[in-house]
Amino acid sequence: ESADFAEGLTIERARAALYAAARLHALTLALREREGPLDARFDFLFPCERAAAGYLRLVRRGLPQLEVFLRGRPDCVEEAAAVSALSARAPSLLSTLLRPAEPA
Repeated sequence: ESADFAEGLTIERARAALYAAARLHALTLALREREGPLDARFDFLFPCERAAAGYLRLVRRGLPQLEVFLRGRPDCVEEAAAVSALSARAPSLLSTLLRPAEPA
């Protein structure tokens, strides 16, 4: 069953999603500790810089779509304005936030 994005997730589904993401993160850290760098073993993994660039492209496409969606809802005018203001600053903010080097 897929989620209705206009309604959002229930608290149970949100917790389940966060739990799954945390578990996946923990498992990859444990595997890296045991096996060494994972990008050497799995060719579909790539360094932080490439991940950051991909994330930035996703946000640049996604924020305008989110703004259009919010403007279509009369009860979300303030949120749409906030997303619009954020869209202009997003590239600078993300490049600052995603700049850290690969984890040790």
